[in-house]
Amino acid sequence: MYDTIKKQNISTFLLGLAEKCIELINSNKSISVDLKNDGSPVSNIDLEVDRLIKSNLKILNIRIPIISEESFLNKIDFLEELYWIIDPIDGTKSFIRGGEEFTVNVALIHKGMPIISMICHPPSNKIWIGRDGKLEIYHNMKMLNFKKNKPFWKKPIIITSRYNNDKTKKFIGKISSKDIIYMSSSLKFCELVESKANLYPRLSIINKWDIAAGHGILKSVGGVITDTKGYEIRYDTPSEKISEFIASDTEDWL
Repeated sequence: MYDTIKKQNISTFLLGLAEKCIELINSNKSISVDLKNDGSPVSNIDLEVDRLIKSNLKILNIRIPIISEESFLNKIDFLEELYWIIDPIDGTKSFIRGGEEFTVNVALIHKGMPIISMICHPPSNKIWIGRDGKLEIYHNMKMLNFKKNKPFWKKPIIITSRYNNDKTKKFIGKISSKDIIYMSSSLKFCELVESKANLYPRLSIINKWDIAAGHGILKSVGGVITDTKGYEIRYDTPSEKISEFIASDTEDWL
């Protein structure tokens, strides 16, 4: 099945999919909100984007499993050699309150690792697509001239979630960085990709669909995301959870 994907013009496909998601999210539809079993909010737009992404991915190849935050989860699918993992709106709370820190995340996992990834940011019409060790960045559907220089830093610019546990706060405190950016959603990975930030520690549980696309685009520019022992995060375990990670715009920090 992977061979059939490789033969497709994936960048064009993902760019078109991102455009559809952006149009739907920016369509000024009225928003209704429910609570999921874990108490987190989900909007009608989350569910519409979920259906939109899945219908398009199935047209590409109907046999590849799709794991989504907003669908029934069969944990066996994480053990498949090839599967899509999506988060229709990552940062739903920000989206619901009219904020701008939310994204759409799509990644193709092959043998436990993200090999094709897309993140789009509807408020800015910006899209990041990573594949084959290359990154493409688009704004208003036009490719930007982006060149990644090898990062070099002694004290990193840290980017982190707005709400951290004590373990993460302690890790950040030990670095003594004067520059700390607080941000929601996978936009943190986009900042790392462009080296607007250098280090993103998350020493608490997170779901795979929150980070897989970010992991993919970061890998495409030579960045890394590992556990605290330096082993790269993988996605072929029968659980949606990742216990903790540290992401960086360069592997040299390890």
